[in-house]
Amino acid sequence: MPPQAATLVLQPDLTLQTLMVRVLKTASLIVFKAATARAALEIYERESIDLLILDHNLPDRDALDLCAAIRQSSAVPLLMVGATSDAYTRSMAIDQGIDDYLVTPFHEVEFLARVRALLRRSSGQLAGDRDAQAAVAIQCGSLEINCIERRVLNSGQPIHLTKTEWALLSVFLQHPGQILTHRMLLQQVWGKTYSDDRNYLHAYIRRLRCKLEDDPAQPQLIRSESGIGYRFLRLEERARASQPKARQSATQHLLAVNHQLPLTSLIGRDHEVASLSALLLKPDVRLVTLTGVGGSGKTCLAGHLAARLRSEFVDGVIFVALDSLTDPQRLPATLARAAGIHDRGDDQPLERIASLISDQRMLIILDNFEQVLAAAPCVNQVLQACPNLKILITSRILLGIYGEHQFALPPMGLPDLQHLPTLEQIAAIPAIELFVRRAQAVEPTFGINSDNAPIIAEICVRLDGLPLAMELAAVHSKFYSPQDILQRLGKRLDFLQHSGLDRSARQNSLRGAIEWSYDLLSEYERVIFLGIAVFEGCFTCEAALALWPDDDPAVVERALQGLVNASMLQRESGHDELAWFGMLHTIRQYALLRQPAEQLYPPLLEYYVRLVKQAESAFLVSNHSSWLARLEREHPTILAVLGWLCGDTTPRGRPVPLAAWELCAAIWRFWYEHGHINEGRAWLARLQSAPTDGIGLMTRDQVALGVGVLAFIQDDYVAAQAAFEQILTPPRGDHDPSLVAQALSNLGLLAYWQCRYSEAIEVLAESLRLFQSLDDRYGIAGALRYLGMARLNQGDQRAALALLADSLTWFQSLGSQSGIGSAMSFYGRALLSCEDYQEAAHWLEQSMTTLAALGNRPGLARSQTYLGRVALAQDDHVRAYELLRNSLGLFHQVGDREGIATALEGLALVEACQGCHNRATAFYRGAVRLRAMIGAPLPPADRKVIQRLLSPWTIQALQRSTELPAIVPSALNDLIVWALSSADIVGPPISRRSPQA
Repeated sequence: MPPQAATLVLQPDLTLQTLMVRVLKTASLIVFKAATARAALEIYERESIDLLILDHNLPDRDALDLCAAIRQSSAVPLLMVGATSDAYTRSMAIDQGIDDYLVTPFHEVEFLARVRALLRRSSGQLAGDRDAQAAVAIQCGSLEINCIERRVLNSGQPIHLTKTEWALLSVFLQHPGQILTHRMLLQQVWGKTYSDDRNYLHAYIRRLRCKLEDDPAQPQLIRSESGIGYRFLRLEERARASQPKARQSATQHLLAVNHQLPLTSLIGRDHEVASLSALLLKPDVRLVTLTGVGGSGKTCLAGHLAARLRSEFVDGVIFVALDSLTDPQRLPATLARAAGIHDRGDDQPLERIASLISDQRMLIILDNFEQVLAAAPCVNQVLQACPNLKILITSRILLGIYGEHQFALPPMGLPDLQHLPTLEQIAAIPAIELFVRRAQAVEPTFGINSDNAPIIAEICVRLDGLPLAMELAAVHSKFYSPQDILQRLGKRLDFLQHSGLDRSARQNSLRGAIEWSYDLLSEYERVIFLGIAVFEGCFTCEAALALWPDDDPAVVERALQGLVNASMLQRESGHDELAWFGMLHTIRQYALLRQPAEQLYPPLLEYYVRLVKQAESAFLVSNHSSWLARLEREHPTILAVLGWLCGDTTPRGRPVPLAAWELCAAIWRFWYEHGHINEGRAWLARLQSAPTDGIGLMTRDQVALGVGVLAFIQDDYVAAQAAFEQILTPPRGDHDPSLVAQALSNLGLLAYWQCRYSEAIEVLAESLRLFQSLDDRYGIAGALRYLGMARLNQGDQRAALALLADSLTWFQSLGSQSGIGSAMSFYGRALLSCEDYQEAAHWLEQSMTTLAALGNRPGLARSQTYLGRVALAQDDHVRAYELLRNSLGLFHQVGDREGIATALEGLALVEACQGCHNRATAFYRGAVRLRAMIGAPLPPADRKVIQRLLSPWTIQALQRSTELPAIVPSALNDLIVWALSSADIVGPPISRRSPQA
């Protein structure tokens, strides 16, 4: 232990403090004491301390935070004293840089032993350093400085420096000749907490100059750089500085003010860096504004771009951080200082910038320009005066000046949660890679694996791919698993914060980053911003205008554009002519915290009722693919409005407003077309369980029709028949004739699927006559379609093809793409039964193309199923298996059990033709079990196809398998999952006709 070692006791408990001081003094140690962190830091900066002893609980600052700050610039031993015996708490303290932890109450002997051990270790380390390194002296005129021995001689006479003065001088010696900014010096010597307090720095610079300079009033060793920082000149540099020289070039100024190199690598932005670099290097581009929502990584990207483009701009790249500048009038002076121009006290900094830079080829990067937006004309003036200058702006808001080129920085690339790739591919997705790397920075053992990869992917998607949000989430990996982090994202704005000492408040939390942008909006833009948060997904300009029907539409539209320019709203692409917008989930959550969405539902109600009624008309008579796409984008908001209408917490059996009935009566066709079957049935069932007082018969019948159709698609034939018959209750004349005709048509369809073909033909013929009397061409086309299929299963192929061809013609005359696609599917299916495989494939492929474009999953799955059987008939087993497995997946999604049975039968055929009898038997038994459960026997036309494709022996084997014990429903679900995850068919086909052992 070094003699006369100095210790500092930071202990708010005066009784314990007195005890420690007494024990330390008995060991002949110099002791300083303090009761607060602030007082302790003043002593620490003034004196040379060899050991700091501090309590775990301080009155004015977090002890761990204090230790982390000290560790930034000093290796002084730290002994923490606390009452906790929790190993986890002590380990956290040691992770923050504590050398030892002493639990109270303690014995004086143990306390002194720990103190001696820490002082011996510190002294031994210093001695080892001296043995390992030769004392290298730096000569600066009459000064001789030895950093290893911490000795300064002036003309041979020793000069005493305090610990803080030594730390400051050491930073200068590590960067000789370079200009060091105030912030850098403060962070290196005093820690990141003092990065904005220049008083500490100026006071110690004066003390150093008094000890080292020949004339402190005119310093030659430590030079001031006005408004920037200081530079330390060694002997040879001082000599050069005293010689006359030509005017400095901008490159020399660059050395003084250039942005520090990024501390971390840039992840997932290679495309953006390349594109932005190419844009900046275009001869006709001189001003580029890099825009993006708060937390998207604009500053980080600009910093890396500064390093990348150094070689392209021969006279330098200057990075000017404007994060602390709020007065636009100070921008010219800030630019002048950044260019190395000293303040002369005049009001012509722009003229002096132009004089200095003149025709030099330079790039200036102005970071965080949004808070000095009124200074945009200054940027234009500088560009006009300097013909070879280019400026890159980072801002959340466009400047709006002539010649400005916008480069919008999107969130990082995200995975598709519905179709996650392999683990290696997931790890390479930019957002995932960023999260993992930042997590590893705080927890080195963190890694991505097959178990946590889907969870990490969902975290990144929930955070919109915003780098700041993902970094703030990843920092919690030291204490939480990915699953825990995901669960805490329900209140993401409160969870996503971190007390990083090197960041401003707006960078330490996602809420702060968004708040910063919100404060920059105009008063009216704030009203619009909080209002449009009611939209749960994408929305159109038309929908936004519905929120403020009394406001001037042009004013609302300008506000929306202002929000886009401010990066608080995104302009979404679409295949229609509508203006679409979208808001990131994180930003929307911030808006909802300020104004709940429920207040804005009433103005939207009338708009959405009118919208879905327009869509319903389009579904029946024309090409409605654009309406399907539109409603899919607005569907989340429509459901939110519907939930507000019905009251998400309202018990069943309570009255439901008429508007909810009207909304559901019109939108159920969309639910059917886009496969939202479960969701649609739940809403419709809720209406039907409510009292119908005040609800018109026609509206009730429209809802009943939707109930029946959605129940039918899931093979709930009992519920479907009850719903259709409700529309036929006497007196039938009270019901709308069009709805009666549709109910009859659907009852005929129901009879068809249950193989009651004579009954189906009778009911369908009645509905056809009614449709014809009403001149309902869509109804006529639908009735003809199912009449044709009923004739087909009765064995009348010629009549069936004629009826199906008529149905297709009617749909084509209507321009109904959904009807055309469905009619093509049934026509191809009939041709399959007629063994015309080439023509069948042609019509089924066209059907798939048409229905896929509409997003009609039930119809697409049906076409894939029968095209798979065509491929099997053509001995293309690989394609057959792919089509059938895809159709099984779609049927499973929408809950179409008859479709699942049909797909399983097709898979059984492929497996049987491949000789995989165990799998064929399992699939076939599953199909038979399903058909028995729902009461939908195998249609005769399908049975004939199976008989043609398989040998009699194979058919008998499959039929015998159904005599085994029935498969329970849970095992049936496992069977479907197994089929969907089965390996692809790769083997050659075998003869269908020859029996296999």
